[in-house]
This record gives sequence, C-alpha cells and structure tokens, in this order.
Amino acid sequence: MEFGSSNRGFVLDGSYWHFYNFAITGAGDNGILLSGNHNKIELMKLYGNRDTGLQISRYRTDAANISDWPSYNLVLNCTSFNNLDTDNEEDADGFAAKLTCGEGNVFDGCMAYNNSDDGWDLFAKTETGPIGAVTIKNCIAFRNGRTETSQLHPQNDGNGFKLGGSGVGSPHQVINCLAFENLHCGFTDNNNPKLAKLVNCTAVNNGEDSKPNFSAYRCTTPGADFQNLISAYVGGRSLGESDKFYGTISNSVAIDSGKTYQIGSAYTTANKGVKGGGTAVSNLTASDFTSISVPKVGTDFHTAWRDSSGSISNGHVFETVNGTYYKMGYRFDGSSAPETPVQTQAPTQPSQPTATTAAQPAPVDPVPGGYVHNFTDNGTSSSFYTITGNLSTAKGTASYNGLTLTQCLKMETATGITFNAPASGKLTLVFGEAAGNAKIDGNKVTSDNGVLTVDLAAGTHEITKADSCNLFYMVFAASGSDTPVQPTETPVQPTSSAPAGQKLAGDANDDGKVNVADAVAVLQYVANKSKYPLSDQGAVNADCDGSEGITGTDAIYIQKIDAGIN
Repeated sequence: MEFGSSNRGFVLDGSYWHFYNFAITGAGDNGILLSGNHNKIELMKLYGNRDTGLQISRYRTDAANISDWPSYNLVLNCTSFNNLDTDNEEDADGFAAKLTCGEGNVFDGCMAYNNSDDGWDLFAKTETGPIGAVTIKNCIAFRNGRTETSQLHPQNDGNGFKLGGSGVGSPHQVINCLAFENLHCGFTDNNNPKLAKLVNCTAVNNGEDSKPNFSAYRCTTPGADFQNLISAYVGGRSLGESDKFYGTISNSVAIDSGKTYQIGSAYTTANKGVKGGGTAVSNLTASDFTSISVPKVGTDFHTAWRDSSGSISNGHVFETVNGTYYKMGYRFDGSSAPETPVQTQAPTQPSQPTATTAAQPAPVDPVPGGYVHNFTDNGTSSSFYTITGNLSTAKGTASYNGLTLTQCLKMETATGITFNAPASGKLTLVFGEAAGNAKIDGNKVTSDNGVLTVDLAAGTHEITKADSCNLFYMVFAASGSDTPVQPTETPVQPTSSAPAGQKLAGDANDDGKVNVADAVAVLQYVANKSKYPLSDQGAVNADCDGSEGITGTDAIYIQKIDAGIN
C-alpha cells in the first residue's frame, strides 16, 4: 500500500468488536487506527506498516472533547514491530495512545520492538489538551529507534515507553514492564507533569544515544510513585547516564553519578537523583538475573516469546534471581493470559493488505451494567481494574451472592487498585472481615458485616489500604444499571435464533443466530461481493433496513440487534 495518511489497514470506529489472531502488514499508515470504545484487540501481529502498528486516537475530526474520544479498549497479547515511516522515521511507533484518546485504555501482555520511533507513545499537545489515563502492564519494549534493517535517522526517538508530551498532564500507569536496548530511554515521562506511577519495572542497557534507563523528573504535579524498579547495565555495557525521578521512590535500584544505589524505604526526590536517599552498592551483573540472553535481531518474537495461551514467555530474561533484589523489577507469571476467546469468525492471516477497511460505527454505544472482579477466579488480572498487590488462599473464605470465595487480595501498604468509572455509580467491596475497610480516594470507609458500598462519581478512583484486611470481591455498577457484567467477557449475546435456512433478520451468514459475525459478513460482502458472497437466504436476512439492498447500514443494524438495542 502506498505511503499516505489515509491508507490505514483498519479503522475500527465501532464498539464491542473483538479482533483476534491475525496479522496486518504493509499498510500505508497505521496498521490499526482504534477509534471506538470497549473493543478488544487480541493476539494481533502488526508489522511493516508505514506508521504506528496500532494507534488509539479519534477518527472523526468533529470529536472535539475527551468524552468523545476512544475509551475502555483492551489491547491484549499483541506484537508490533518493524514499523517505519520513511519520510522522517519519527512517527512509526509500536503502539500509541495519543493526542485524542479517552479514558480507560489498557495494554496488557504486548511487545513492541524494532520500530523506527518509540515502543509506546502517549504523546499529548496543548492544542487538544490532556488525554485519558492509560494503563500499560505486563509489556516489553526493546530495540526501538531503528527497524531490523534500517540505519539511524537524526529524528529517531527510540524510547521504550514514552509517557506524555508538551507539558500536558495525564496520570498514566506502567506496571510490571521491561525495557531493554532501546536507543533512548527505557521509560520517560517526556514532560508529562502528572505521570502517576511506575511499579515493578525493569530497564536494562537502554540509552545508546546518551540517555538514561529512567527519565521521569518532569512529573511534578504532585510527583509520581516509583516502586520496585531495577536499572542496570550488563553484558559488557558500562553504566549509562544518571536515572532521573521526581516523586517518591522505594525498594528500587537506580543509577546516579556513575554509581548504583539501592533505595529502601520511601525517599522523596525533587532534585532528580537518588543518591541522597540510597546506599551505594555494587553494579548489578549477569549473576543478579535469571538470564541476560536475548535472541538475535530478526527473531520472530511473537512466536519465540509467547506460550500457547498467547501470554509472554521470554525465558525470564532480566528477571532478578532469589536474593537481595528478588522483589524488584518485572516478573511474568502468566498474569496476562486471556480467557478462552469467543471466535466470531475463523481468523485470517493476510500477507499484504490491499485496501483500507473501516469497521462501521454503531450509533448507540451500549453501557455495561457493572464491572465485577472475583479474586478467586481472576487473581489480579483485569481489563477494567489495575491491581497491584499480593494474593492469598490462606485467609479463610467469604460468601457473597451465592458464591464461596476462597482467594483474596491482601490489603497491605503496597496494595493498590485503580479504575476509571465511565459514569457515576456504586462500588461494592466484599471483605473477609466483618469490619474490613479501605481508603477510597484517600478516605477511609468501613464495611458493614464485610460488605462495603459507596457512591462514586465518573472518573479515576483509587483503592488502598486503611487497616490490614482481605478483599475477596468487588464490583462497580454504573448508575441506571441492573446486572453487573464481567468486563473481560466479550459481549456477544445473540438475542434471537432460528433454524438455518429460515428468515431471521440479521442472520447474514445463515447459521441460525445473530451476532457480530453477521456484521462482519455484511461488511465483507459490501466490500467484495464475488469474494465474499452470501447465500440467498443470508442475503434476505442481511437486508435489515428494508432498503432492498445490502449496505454498511445493515451491519450497524445487526450490531444493534446483537447488543439488544434494536
């Protein structure tokens, strides 16, 4: 596909779609522009595109407010590499959520490597204002700043995780991530004054171009939270530039003025460095890590570093061994493993896209009833809540709504839960203790017989420890909703069915039920009737609007039928 800003592989401007397990390559701009809400992009391979592999930003220029921008999308276990914009090489990132993206977008279990610009780019600018808070967890960024075959360009950035821009603030969070061998920084606030936190992150051998592993010193409002970080140079690399922080750092190892420092209890730094609050220690070496062996440039990491579930399985490279630093840095334990996907259609693997495909938007965006998290079933893995802390199955049980709950999250100093409420609503927490309590947005609230309920406004909220207790279950239900739903479940709920071969409005593929696969079938038919024909009965079923012709509008009607709003 020719280089050009309109030549994207996909524009996904609809809601509640699930893209699963195929490749997008050779697009003239983004591989995917994700501009809708509540979508799930899973196990996708995005490479060789002429701009960012996957970008979350608005599609329609009349979407002027953050409330209109793409929100609550989950990008799960995807890989983006070798993306290159040939005009200046400073735009093609692995992943981006920038300029015009809304609240609640999450990247989980993704890898970005050998992109001409950054691994992740969360850039904002004054003209459009702050973007929504983004969560990046269980991800890896490496060897960014050049592709596998390109040389350096003067405008390459090459950061692993670039977390802002232009002095415009958004409270992004990066949790349990690894950055190594990037041209510039492993992690940088990039002049984001409101960066929220970096927790359990490891940065190794970044800064080939005289940059540090960590550059997070402009996040001054009010200062970020840095916990359990590892900064190191190993395998023959001499120590790099000094790491820079503004905020509170604890239980971490960082570089300052040519030495390695270990920081124990929380140290507040406003002067960028850490030596005032740390103890000089020996530089970390290969013996401090399980492995420092990384496959050579040109390896297909989407295959080499993923297990059968799609989760990252990288041989524990740069994970700390048992000992002094064991609880510092990233550690992968399968926490990004997805639930069994609902296949809407057999996945395809295009080798080269030939045309831009725009997924038609649904004009009515269904609002989920609630967001349930059951620690017994899901541990700390969630697409809605960002959860940091320790689990236990040795704290007894709790009963709620007919459930017997056997695993809990221990409410400790290091425990934290954050989420973005899409609307005002009610938060319910279920504890193992009759007087269990927590701080919600800094205010202590105590349960009644183990169940705590509190009204919350729309926006970002945080749950932390008040007193030691054990949390087994939680749900946020938006105002006006009746039944809580699991946010990680794909909302494919056929509302009607009939035997195949009989009239059923919306059943374009004539399989006896109506779901998102029928909307896909209609869009394919509209794009290329000879390549994607419908059966005679399927064509009758597909003409939902009665226009005596099948168009993209019928796909919208089918999505509404599937969502139960038509």
